Order: sequence, then structure tokens, then C-alpha cells
Amino acid sequence: MDFITVTVSTVFSSFVSFLYTIFARRFIPPYEYGIYSTCLLLQTYVAYVQCGVHNAYNRDYPQIIGTGNIDKAIKLKNTAFTFVVGVYILSSIIIGVVLGIIFICDKLSSEYFLGYLIVLVVLILNTISDFGMNTMRMNGGYNYTALVTVIKTMVGCTVGLIFIYNFGYYGLFLLPVISALVAISLYYKRVYKGIYFTIERNILRNSMITGLPLMIGSLIWTAVASVDKFVILGFMNTEALGVYSVAQLGFSLMVLIPQSISQVFYIKISTAYGKSGNKSELIYLCNRYTLINVVCTGAVCVIGYYMLPVFVRIVMPNYVDGIGAAQIMLVGICIYGSTMLYGNIFSVLRMNKDLLWTSWILCAFNVVFSIGLVLIVGKHIDNVALGTSASYAAYSVVIIFTLSHKFGIKSMNFVKTTWIPLAIMLIPSIAFYYLIDKIYISLVYALVYISLVTIVYWRKTKIDTI
Repeated sequence: MDFITVTVSTVFSSFVSFLYTIFARRFIPPYEYGIYSTCLLLQTYVAYVQCGVHNAYNRDYPQIIGTGNIDKAIKLKNTAFTFVVGVYILSSIIIGVVLGIIFICDKLSSEYFLGYLIVLVVLILNTISDFGMNTMRMNGGYNYTALVTVIKTMVGCTVGLIFIYNFGYYGLFLLPVISALVAISLYYKRVYKGIYFTIERNILRNSMITGLPLMIGSLIWTAVASVDKFVILGFMNTEALGVYSVAQLGFSLMVLIPQSISQVFYIKISTAYGKSGNKSELIYLCNRYTLINVVCTGAVCVIGYYMLPVFVRIVMPNYVDGIGAAQIMLVGICIYGSTMLYGNIFSVLRMNKDLLWTSWILCAFNVVFSIGLVLIVGKHIDNVALGTSASYAAYSVVIIFTLSHKFGIKSMNFVKTTWIPLAIMLIPSIAFYYLIDKIYISLVYALVYISLVTIVYWRKTKIDTI
């Protein structure tokens, strides 16, 4: 039931945030939204100054809990929290001073300057909030984190829309600030109150050594997620990046299901592996969760494919040029999402070399495909989305063949829990979209079909597929 609670809360909150971003774009023109997206890139990359300590904490804490060594777990929590928050505050101050000098020299507009400063504050608040959520989940408090997720989203979106309506561009930055503050206040007694600002040097050193490969892998993933934005800024313009934010909506919508299931799955297999040390059990659990993930992800992809264009045309007509890119992104990320849970095995088993080289491959795929399609086919955001989607689909192939080789399992055994059920769900459902003129009638056909497929495959989650 844990994954259901977390997934439902995540889906609901993401849907609310999805509606929020759509309505926000009604009041924010593409150019200003492009500036906002550019500012977020700073927040994204500054997050990696923590040297892998946060990554090591998320991996090691549940395993230590699994062994029953509570004292060591507490020391790790104190050390990780103190170091990560401290290094982010210091980094933000240094970057803020540099940005101030650039702004005074009239080399940076006020929209960018204030935007960069706000995202640095958001980084610190989000880090504290996420630390509370992850720790709560690792201690078994899944239901409480689900409740907090819903509350912070509702409050943040409500306040955010009010400020966007009144203040425009700057109101975009308020949602993450308010949401993080609400979450921090709700986690205070259950998580932060027991934390002391102390650092155990041996624990910190070990976390840096073992967490750095994880962080590098995560950094590569961030680069992968940013390639399309840099390609658009390099070959097109800021307004095109703003329009492309519709495709990013598609990405966010599509990735939320596998990510939420993956978060629960990661903690569960880490704890289970800490207790038993049985690698076969990891594969068994992964197959069970993966089939559930595919069914949920496929359903979200189909619904998003139909409804996203409707929302965009009605609520944010200035962004209609991004519809095609968004639909392309939905399908591409859905294919990758079907194999996302298997990637956690690399981290749990500390297969750092495999984690890094597969991540590098994805980054290379994205650079080659995105830039290649833009240069060969044309400078259009649809080609960037197609290149990004193709790279994720190719990466899905890499994950399957790597695990097949490492564990001596036939690739087809992974395929039949990922691509095959996904293809069965997507191909006929999306075909209805193009074969039937009236979108609502085709949507009804698609919903009936995926409901039948969901019932069949839901029963199969009780069967070991290997």
C-alpha cells in the first residue's frame, strides 16, 4: 500500500501543479517564461556543490536502518544535514555577491538578477524540505509524506496564482518558496527537531568518497535534462525556450509516475538488501514493481496525449506551438519510464562504474540526437523534443542489455515486463487519436481500452516474471 499512497498523492499534487503551470502561462508571455527557465538552470547546477553527501545519505540511511544500527543512522543524519545545508548557504552567498557585481556593472538585467537570487534561496529551502521528506519515508512515514505533499502543493499553488495574477513574472518563483516553507513546518517535529548541527568527520569522509560517484551520475542526468534547453538557447532564442516549456510540462507529467514509484521502491529494496544481502530478491521485487509502473505510466501517457493539447489551446493559446513537442516528449519519456526502476539496482548494489557509463551514454545520445536533428531537419523545438525522446528510448535499451549481461538473465525477460505491455497499451490508444475526428469520442475509446489492459496486467503483478 505504500507505493499506492505515495503515487496517488504525487499524481494528485503533480496534476494540481500541472494545472497551475498552465494557468500561470496564461498571464506570462513565452519570453518571460524563457527567462524563468534559464534562471532555474542555475539552481539545478549549484545543487551539486554538496560533493555527493546527500546522495550517500539517501542510499546509506535506509541500509543502516535495515541493520538495526540506530546510533550510526542518527550520526549520519546529523552530519549529512549540517554539511549539505551549510555548503548551500555558503555557495549561495558567494554566487550572490558575484551576481551583484555583474548587475552593478550593467551586464545583467534586473529580471535575471532577481530571478537568480530567488532560485538560490529556493535551492536551500527545497533541500531542507526534501531532506525531511526522504528521512520521513526512510523511517516508514510514507502516509505522512503523502499528506504533506498534498498540503504544500495546494497552499503553494493557491498563493502562487494570486501573486502571478498581481505581479506577473516574479510570482513564478513564489510557488516553490511557499511549498517548501509549508513542508518544513510540517516536518519540523517529526524530523528536524531531533537533528543536531554536528559533523562526524569519518562519516562525512566516507559519504563523500562513496557518494561522489552517485552525484556524478546524477550530474550527468541533470546535463541530460538540460541539453534540450541549451540547444534551444544556442540555436534558437529565449522565446522558443518559453514555448518549449509546454514540452517540459509533458516531461514532468510523464515522469512523475515512475519517479514516485521509484522513490518508494528504492527505499524498500535498500532496506531489504540491508537485511538479506540477496541480489535475486532485488530482481524479483523490481519485476513486480516495474509491471505496476508500466501500467500506471502507460495510462498517464495516453491521457496526457489527449488532454494536454486541449488545455493548451483553451488556457494558454500563446503556447500552442509547443503542443507537438509535448506529445513527442510524452511518448519518449514513457518508454524510458518503463525501465526506470531497474536503474535503481545500480545504485543499491554500488555498481558505480555501470551507473556512470550508462549515464554518460544517455548524455551522449541526447547531445547527438538533439543537435543532429536540429542541424539536419531544422531549427524547431519539435526536433529537439524528438531528439530528447529518442535518446531516452535508446537509454532504455542500454539498461536492459546491461542488466541482462550482469545478472545472466535473458533480455526478453526484461522486455516482457516493460516494452511489450507498454506497446500493447500505447499503440492502439494513440491510434484512436488520429483515426477518429472527434477527440472526446476517441478519448472514450482509449480509456475503455487501457482500463481493460490495466485490469489484465494488474493481476499479473502477483506473478514472478523471471
